[in-house]
Parts: sequence; structure tokens; C-alpha cells
Amino acid sequence: MNSHTFLALVLVASGCTPLEDGPLIAVDAWEEISASEDPAADRPDSVSCPVGAWFWEDLAGEDSVEIDTGLCSYLALGQPSLTEVQQGDTLHLRLWHLALYSDVEGEAHVALFLDDVLLWEDSVPIPSEAGMIRPEIHVEFDADEGSPVVFHLHNHGFNTWNFLGIDVTRE
Repeated sequence: MNSHTFLALVLVASGCTPLEDGPLIAVDAWEEISASEDPAADRPDSVSCPVGAWFWEDLAGEDSVEIDTGLCSYLALGQPSLTEVQQGDTLHLRLWHLALYSDVEGEAHVALFLDDVLLWEDSVPIPSEAGMIRPEIHVEFDADEGSPVVFHLHNHGFNTWNFLGIDVTRE
């Protein structure tokens, strides 16, 4: 018997149910958040992201949120986590972007926060070919169910991004 099986048996015997792998968020539950709720340090003083600049979309049979950065160069979306996260868990983020173009070279900044803690960030050069971003994020702290999850995208140029989800794999 391995240590994970033993721990699961101990938890069940003590009346505790081990946490299962699954989604951290619901893709269709994102809401744009205010400046006071946004933990990102690079939020501009003025943010304009009109209705229709981001929306739910079926992307090849998978739920996603599409973001049109030609209309919305900065977006912070938030929602409460669907489950608790424990130190040692791994988050699997799935993010897709079409080819990134702009008249002026630069970079896009994407980030993920949990309970106001920066879990992961990346800078993507513009221009870039289309691509999938799939980091494995190892969590180094505990966060309760309902903790705020924030997705941050800061991009210039007429580009399209699709946020596909975040799944939790338990230690």
C-alpha cells in the first residue's frame, strides 16, 4: 500500500473525505472585477473593456471565455474558487491565443492569482504565432473554497485569447 492510499484510508476512517481532482473555477462564472479587487500591479489608471469585448464561447466543444484585445487591452476577471486548494496541489491552466499582432512590438502579460497571491505569470512576445499555454502550477499554500481567483490579461494590439479552464490535481 502506498502512502497516498494509506492517507486516504485514514481520512475515510476518521470521517473525513479526501478531496478529489476537479475544476477550480467554472468557465462561465467569470465576472469583470473592479480596481479595488484587482491584485495585479500593472493595472492602468483607466481601463476600458466594453460589453462584447469578452464573452463565453464554445471552442471546439470546450467551454471558454474569448477576449478580444482590440476592444479590451486590459482585463481582470474574478470568481470564487469551487474547491479548497491545499499546499502541494497542482493547478493546470489552459489558455489559447491566436497569432498575436501589433504595429508596435511588445508583449502580453497574463497572470493567475488565488486569494490575492500571484500563482503564475507569463509574458508572451508580440508578434507571436498562435499557441496553447498549459503551465502546471504547484501551490505552496492552503486556500479555502470560495477564495477569490483572478485571471489577468494585459495586451496591446488586435488579438484574441481564449481562457479554457483551471483544473486541480491533488497531492
